[in-house]
Amino acid sequence: AWVLSAWPPRDGAEDGILRRSSVREMARPANYAVPRPAEDPAGCPRSLSYGYGVIPFSDCVLGVHFGHSGGLPGYGSNVLFLPMRGVAVFAFANRTYAQASLPVREAANLLAQSGAFPERTGSLSPALEDMARVAERIYAAGDVLAVPAALAPNFLLDHSAAIRNPKIAELRSTLGDCRLADSQQSESAMNATVAFRCERGALKARIVLAPTSPPTLQTLEFVQ
Repeated sequence: AWVLSAWPPRDGAEDGILRRSSVREMARPANYAVPRPAEDPAGCPRSLSYGYGVIPFSDCVLGVHFGHSGGLPGYGSNVLFLPMRGVAVFAFANRTYAQASLPVREAANLLAQSGAFPERTGSLSPALEDMARVAERIYAAGDVLAVPAALAPNFLLDHSAAIRNPKIAELRSTLGDCRLADSQQSESAMNATVAFRCERGALKARIVLAPTSPPTLQTLEFVQ
């Protein structure tokens, strides 16, 4: 429970043992991820790497997760942490290096698919809140140049206003006016997919901040 409490990333008091960011760093891949074939019980491919004493994984059911096996003569164990769901599965067996990883993964898949452990997400950081309002203004104006000071230096080099604005116009003709939804969630302090309520449906905008001071828009993608 202490390890899992390091997720999601957030501000607030630390517990005095180890910073939450340091706990999360243990599960950060320290080398290149290796793709594995669809050997998972759920039938989807999985990537794996190595962190600081744990093995980070990613697949289509559990998302990002990490774990490790262990054993001694007469003993075997395995653990799998699902940090964004706040749950972990442990197995202990009285057999030397017991192959416990498969039942542990099967149990984790069942828990993830049960709906009882939805992914935990954080609220928008102040910078993301500001950029969400910028995205709202850009959509309302139908022009990515409506707030030029909010754009990162390479924003228009990736896709010019001449390419972006017709796509916004097409969305506006379909959805009408849109306003930010009351509740928003983020993947991190630097990126989020924000939701809009529209006259004729719903809209989302993927926002990624550039590491400038103050933060600016690196990415803005409107999707229906």
